[in-house]
Amino acid sequence: LYTLPENASVGIAHVLNMPASAQAAFGQILADYEILQPFRQLGREIHTLTEDELQGDKIVRFAQKTVATGSVMGLINRGWERGQAQDAGWVGDFIKPLGAGMCAVASLDPGTIVGDLSYEPSQRITEITVHSASDSRWNWADPLPLSSLDPVMTSELLRDIDLLPLYQQ
Repeated sequence: LYTLPENASVGIAHVLNMPASAQAAFGQILADYEILQPFRQLGREIHTLTEDELQGDKIVRFAQKTVATGSVMGLINRGWERGQAQDAGWVGDFIKPLGAGMCAVASLDPGTIVGDLSYEPSQRITEITVHSASDSRWNWADPLPLSSLDPVMTSELLRDIDLLPLYQQ
């Protein structure tokens, strides 16, 4: 039994923070002891920004991807929050706190009505921007440059949206 010091922190290593040799060694231990990973860690998808995205302040690569409104609501299970309801309960964005004083905002088209997901059964995420977490949710200030995101944050943000299944009518 080992007792951690009071100021110690424990985290889960992301593949972007593990050299290939550490990934191989970790994978060998899992194989030797026939341990199944409870979530994708070693084989986790890696997503990066394009050069154009790194120079800008918006991600629009998902703008033509149509997904079910219910799937977008499922982002809540990945740390996203539904944007504030406006007139008649309409929600037009989802927000993900990113740490480091930032949050991502995914803009929905056409948006949805709180309490009636069938009203608009499908959505497109027209753009994703990054803002200071202190901005007003009613009036987002100018987006921050995407280059301000660290690689792990970027990969996980893009992964969340990429994993949304296409809308099936």
